[in-house]
Amino acid sequence: MGLKSSRRRMLLALALGSLFAAPATAIAQKEKEEKGPKEPPTPEKIAEWKKEAEGRALFATDAPVEFKLVGNYKVISKDRDTLSTKEYWGEVQMADGKGGELKIPVELRTRGHYRLANRNCSFVPLRLDFKKTDVKETVFDGQDKLKLVTHCQSRPEYEEYMVREYLAYKVHNLITPRSYRARLARVTYVDSATGKEIETRNGVFLEHEDDVAKRMEGEVVDIRRALFDDVDPNQILELSIFAAFVGHVDWSLAALHNVRLVRQQNGNLLPVLYDMDFTGLVSTKYSIPDARLGIRSVKDRLYRGPCKDPTELAAFLGSYREHKDAILKLYDDQPGLDQRYRNDAKNWLTQWFKLLDNPRDAKWMFKDNCVVAPGV
Repeated sequence: MGLKSSRRRMLLALALGSLFAAPATAIAQKEKEEKGPKEPPTPEKIAEWKKEAEGRALFATDAPVEFKLVGNYKVISKDRDTLSTKEYWGEVQMADGKGGELKIPVELRTRGHYRLANRNCSFVPLRLDFKKTDVKETVFDGQDKLKLVTHCQSRPEYEEYMVREYLAYKVHNLITPRSYRARLARVTYVDSATGKEIETRNGVFLEHEDDVAKRMEGEVVDIRRALFDDVDPNQILELSIFAAFVGHVDWSLAALHNVRLVRQQNGNLLPVLYDMDFTGLVSTKYSIPDARLGIRSVKDRLYRGPCKDPTELAAFLGSYREHKDAILKLYDDQPGLDQRYRNDAKNWLTQWFKLLDNPRDAKWMFKDNCVVAPGV
């Protein structure tokens, strides 16, 4: 217990250290002195934030959001620097539901890592920065910095990848509310210089991490080098089991790679998984596992710990059995999927449910073949 508490204090110190790594300006220091120490939010305030996040209009329905996104994409597409903070003028144009048209100003910026590289994607992933006053009483109400997962390439299979990735998030939502919400979009990109439509493609809006944290009654913290023992034991099991279920091996708690940490008021750290395009469930052509993990394909399921006997995981695995029919129904009902992929996905998911019902196979997955690789 003492060792764990010591590590928690060390991790907190690392997080605070990053805040004070650069010397504060005189103005910032003065403002800090005037404001005094920050008061922790009251339980009532936390409940209010949670209710607001849960009620975001963007995630209130599953119907795709249809809109035009105007911007100078010749210029924007050249911004491939992962550290770039440049913002570009843009405009969202969409029906207002009353027979008219909404025109919402927005700042566009590029984001990401793998999909930002020109060798991987011809079309950049985007972030839409709104002013909250401009989106009040629209589908974007309450949003300010909104990630849009874009189609990457104009080839037909990439159009379907968007739908597959969206469904992976919906599957996660069925298993646990401690997951990112997503909304499918149908986006028509318009060149601001000529006013001409460039192309219409699928996209996916991803819930802002701050709203994910508010729904979990906490806040996002940037604490690296965390180990399994430093975070909530139930939440890391939930994360790792789901990762094995969907074939997600491209994550690292220690490096905060495709993982966000949510800290609750009591100091409890809750890891949350995201970024599904490299999973076996989505099954993109470019998803290749790290060679250090010892698997040849992301469809080769790998449980990355904490290693447990399946009898210790009964409470977690029960949720999969409970939601089996609902999960498979997603793949029956969702438009935009190739029939071959639809069948393959359902068969691959069904293999998991069979594994859970076979004690020997379950023991092999969660204990005997368990691979803990914190740095990968």
